[in-house]
Amino acid sequence: MRNLLFSSCFLMACSTAFSPANAGITDPPSSSFTVSGSLSLFSDYRFRGLSRSNNHPAVQGTVTVAHKSGFYVGAWSSNLAGWGKMGDSKMELDVFGGYRHTLGAFTMDGGAIGYIYPAGGGGTKNNYFEIYGSASALVGPFTGKLGFNVAPPQHALGRYDPVSLSKHGDHSNVYAYGETDFAIPRTAAALHGHIGHTSGDAGFGPNFASLSPTGGYWDWKIGADYTFVKHVKVGVWWSDTNIDNKKFKSMWSSTDKGLGRNGSIAGSAAIFSLTLLL
Repeated sequence: MRNLLFSSCFLMACSTAFSPANAGITDPPSSSFTVSGSLSLFSDYRFRGLSRSNNHPAVQGTVTVAHKSGFYVGAWSSNLAGWGKMGDSKMELDVFGGYRHTLGAFTMDGGAIGYIYPAGGGGTKNNYFEIYGSASALVGPFTGKLGFNVAPPQHALGRYDPVSLSKHGDHSNVYAYGETDFAIPRTAAALHGHIGHTSGDAGFGPNFASLSPTGGYWDWKIGADYTFVKHVKVGVWWSDTNIDNKKFKSMWSSTDKGLGRNGSIAGSAAIFSLTLLL
């Protein structure tokens, strides 16, 4: 509303003040930076197929500052609950920065992202970072994308015995994925598909934080969304993995409260979302 009022006042001032004397005045150059963001409500926070909110709702927000050169920085955050606390933290904060370049229908993107879990057990032991890269192409209403995230060997990804908590060295993790999007012509609706594969050492990191507790596995999701009044979007998704549920549950002690109370965190789930585009 503030922007709308400002724009109206500016146009009125111009219409009354314009004269041949100021005909040579040009508009000020546009800013080299753009700021974008969103605020979302999800019925479940799934990270690579695994629920980090223990099948509970999650509120998520993001903001990105981009320069016209292609460089950008940003932050993303979500609440956590149950098993997904990543060391008993109630919050995940991701900070990222990278470079994006578009040439015709092709876009290349790459950078680094840090995953931070404030006030979690073990202090900073659960924090880790990844290097990412992707390539996408736009063909009519279709967009295809291939990408990867590589987490070098680091403390948070080390394999720990869930009973003795003895450590078996630092480990790395690789996530490769493919995505496709279809913007339905003459509508504000779109269809989405995603499939990814996690490659990493089986086991749990410090305080039961891990990117691949069962080792390598596949995850996938399909969904659709619709944008209302330009800034409000609703979506529905179906998420699943090929992780054996019995094997997954057998890795946890019967006294653990983070698994099984609200269904499997690795099984199939319908997810609903409501997003406000800022």
